[in-house]
Amino acid sequence: RTQKLHIYVVNAGTEVLHKEVISTIGMEGDLITRHMLSATDEIIQSKQYDIKAIGLILRGPVDSEKGIVIFSPHAEWKNVPFKYIFEERYQLPVYMENDMHALTLGEYYFGAGQGIENLVVVKMSYGLGASLIIDGQLYRGFSDGAGELGHTIVAWEDGVYRSLEEVGSETSIRNYVLEAIERGEKTSLAKLESVTGPDFVVAPIYEAAVHGDKVAIAAMEKAGKYLGIALANIINLMNPEQMILSSDLGEASKLMNPILQEAIHKYSYRVHPIEISYSGKGYNQILRGMVDIICTARASSIWLQG
Repeated sequence: RTQKLHIYVVNAGTEVLHKEVISTIGMEGDLITRHMLSATDEIIQSKQYDIKAIGLILRGPVDSEKGIVIFSPHAEWKNVPFKYIFEERYQLPVYMENDMHALTLGEYYFGAGQGIENLVVVKMSYGLGASLIIDGQLYRGFSDGAGELGHTIVAWEDGVYRSLEEVGSETSIRNYVLEAIERGEKTSLAKLESVTGPDFVVAPIYEAAVHGDKVAIAAMEKAGKYLGIALANIINLMNPEQMILSSDLGEASKLMNPILQEAIHKYSYRVHPIEISYSGKGYNQILRGMVDIICTARASSIWLQG
């Protein structure tokens, strides 16, 4: 589910010089691509900024070296060579990265993960993703596809296996609320189009939970139980020093944290206490992480040429 396309002009110090947001609700992948190109056209043709490189941050499995989107479950891109498309069009170096990798580097260098050599970052949104820093290095996996947490299987219900994304994401929280409304349970969310409509946002559910709405709280508890089990599995496998949960929880993190900690305490073989830090949706850290990737790559290229 992709709702917005974010376009930035950023300098090497991560200062945002220009920002533009385009709604992509209801758009197919081809139309989103055209918006990406037309927005870039306008920035470059304006000659207001001296553009040295282009960074593309995309969801789903990405071959960052070849610059190919392997698959995007939201825009339904498959094996799209964005690096080639943009470099051919603009004659500028183009760098691509998965959003989770960029977020994790941003948190590691600039955010709550500074100085943490073994770190797990989990992003809870319409889907779920994770990324790892191991011994101070981003772990990509064999084919650049590590961290697809949302596709792990965590539940068996009604004779069907359920992925974590189906039962522990913000989409599932909203679905639990809709199910409660259909059962006739009383909730302040019942008449909120922003929750019940097709182009939903989850923030009102979190706000309702903070104000004591029982349906919202129950939805968070159900999703949190499954997410907590997944986090416990990560702890058992990776033995991280710290975990960061990037989400839109806000004040509702005070409700979610005990749920997650209970599952972690129950299901993980803890060799040391695990701290969970909560950060926002992570746009700033994703952007900072991408700037770090570009600057590091360009510095390495200049050093090799010299």
